[in-house]
Amino acid sequence: MGKIPRPVIHLYDEVSPGKFATVRHFQLCETVSKPPALSPHLNIAENRSFAKSNPVYWVKERIGSVWSKKALTGIWKAPVDGFFYGDSNRRQNLLLFQFVGEHLRVYFFRDYYTRDISSVIQSLAGTSGHGLRN
Repeated sequence: MGKIPRPVIHLYDEVSPGKFATVRHFQLCETVSKPPALSPHLNIAENRSFAKSNPVYWVKERIGSVWSKKALTGIWKAPVDGFFYGDSNRRQNLLLFQFVGEHLRVYFFRDYYTRDISSVIQSLAGTSGHGLRN
């Protein structure tokens, strides 16, 4: 599997919680480790079963003043409770999503992808306390 790189950690807060039934909007509050690799605004919508891949959610980025038409990634339930995973650029970059109430933590692993999600999540033990409020 190789060495697991250090991720760019994005900390987001939900904007207008509960306003929409099937969509949640998040705004970037802080980035830990490196400059941001993702948009300062994310749109996470429940899957409506239009794709064969059938993820739990779809993630879109805000580009300028509009949401991208194409999803950044679909995200699936990880084998560890509280985590979801996806990828960008056709499995070039691994993304892990962790929802905590009205907060979201996204771990972005640039130029790294594996299907062994459990090992990657275990490697995050030392990074879990960065600014996310419970």
